[in-house]
Amino acid sequence: MAPHPRVEQLRFVKATDLILFFFICTARGMTDAARVMSANSGDAYKLSSFRRALEYLREETGHRLIEVDPFKFLPLGQEIFEHARQQFELAGPSWARLIHGPRAALRVGAADYTCRLHLAPVVDEMEREHGLTIEMVPGSEAQLDRLLRDGVIDLAITSLSGRQIPDAASELFFEFQPVLLLPKDVPEFAGVTSANQILAQNPVPDRLICGQPEDGLVQVVSRTLAEMQVRWPNVQHVKTTAMVAPMVAHGRRMGLSMELPGLNEHPNVRPPVPFHGFPKVKYGAIYRQPASPAVRKLVGVLQRVAAEYRAKEQSDKRRLLPTGSR
Repeated sequence: MAPHPRVEQLRFVKATDLILFFFICTARGMTDAARVMSANSGDAYKLSSFRRALEYLREETGHRLIEVDPFKFLPLGQEIFEHARQQFELAGPSWARLIHGPRAALRVGAADYTCRLHLAPVVDEMEREHGLTIEMVPGSEAQLDRLLRDGVIDLAITSLSGRQIPDAASELFFEFQPVLLLPKDVPEFAGVTSANQILAQNPVPDRLICGQPEDGLVQVVSRTLAEMQVRWPNVQHVKTTAMVAPMVAHGRRMGLSMELPGLNEHPNVRPPVPFHGFPKVKYGAIYRQPASPAVRKLVGVLQRVAAEYRAKEQSDKRRLLPTGSR
């Protein structure tokens, strides 16, 4: 059975709220959920945190999910509980520590979809081989900038394009191509193979869904459009780039994203089309100086993982080439 569309949209819901909802359901109530999570994490969880998470999920889905007293699943609540449970199982035993790890030696900030899709193996390796516990702190790029400046996090995995953090060093891991997302069921987009075909309409009349103005991806594309003297006046900013694909799928709008694996997958969205001639978005780590030995160790592991991924990507591309062109 296909998942409820509201469950698909949970890609951009904060993992913290899913974890709190999961514990409410497993403990069959907020009071016991607070007691269990406080005992497991060493932090004091208040009932108000669980109430806010439940209310936020109700607002995001448009449905009540559970009855609280006595506890009872409502139909969508059961689906979301199963969705959360599957996410935790797929990510492995470190999933709960991605948000509130006990005895955290390092606090690492990243977009929530980066935490969920790509960082669990790194967290596991740091704990297993180096004895370092990591607490993941999800946030937008602007939020991560503030957290790093204030010393709340030790390192941010984020876009390097447009970032200026005093007394900070950076390490480039990837360069991602900006791409345009288009809904699958709109005939007029069937022949579009490049975003530049859309830009030729200058000014572009359709609405564009994109991240916040401070995001590196948005800055790169906005600056290039200005240099090309292309106007795209109808823009809707959303909290995170992870929201773009679901909104394109359900709202028949265009969306701005980048070629980050796992970010743009949706059954109702066409394969991304590139912005030809646009600079790539630089993506990597930013950390305060002087860096601690633990931060330097983490940066080394991230460098190795990024290099392995780039090598695999190049190998996959070579395998797809015709024999005579290799």
